[in-house]
Amino acid sequence: MAVSPSTARALQSLSLTWKRSPMSESSARRAQEYPAVTGRDIAALQDPRPMIIIGACGPNGETCFATVIWVTPLSHNPPLIAFALRAKSRTMQLIQQSRACSITALPATEKAVELAEYCGTTSGNIVDKASQVPHFIATAENGSPVPVPELAYAWEVCGVNDIQQAGDHLLVICSVEKAHIDCKRDKKGRLIPHDMLLCVQHGTYATDRVL
Repeated sequence: MAVSPSTARALQSLSLTWKRSPMSESSARRAQEYPAVTGRDIAALQDPRPMIIIGACGPNGETCFATVIWVTPLSHNPPLIAFALRAKSRTMQLIQQSRACSITALPATEKAVELAEYCGTTSGNIVDKASQVPHFIATAENGSPVPVPELAYAWEVCGVNDIQQAGDHLLVICSVEKAHIDCKRDKKGRLIPHDMLLCVQHGTYATDRVL
């Protein structure tokens, strides 16, 4: 891959700096003294992360939503994205039936926090979440209906490529079939959603005002 002259000079300078500045004994000792973490704290090392709503419909029209934060892009071309859900999740069960879902990012607002909390703490095996979540229906390429919360800041309609066991979760790998977002672009035409994207860390939300 070709790089610009300025980038090449910067990389050369960085290389020289690293060669001239090996880690001191005190730095190495300090790194070894970092407290060890286990369990849920390991996942928290990647926080804060965007708060995402996954939506799905079953063949009989049943609709459900789940809140997740374990979501990641996998590929630009073709556009692939993956997320993790527990197998017992009703939304997960509908995804397995329909092989389609929606992935919705939320705006940094109080209403979005309420939606995320509701979808994340209420079981779709007990409560009809869809009756409490205003939404519209999009259609996946396989013909399955896909529910999208009206509060969406950005949303994608996805077809499910694969579902794999991943420890105590299931990993869903999706092809993005449609994608829409309501945000500004910078001078180079790049999307700049970060200033309004709802994120969470240890139950604390980044919003447009103090809650």
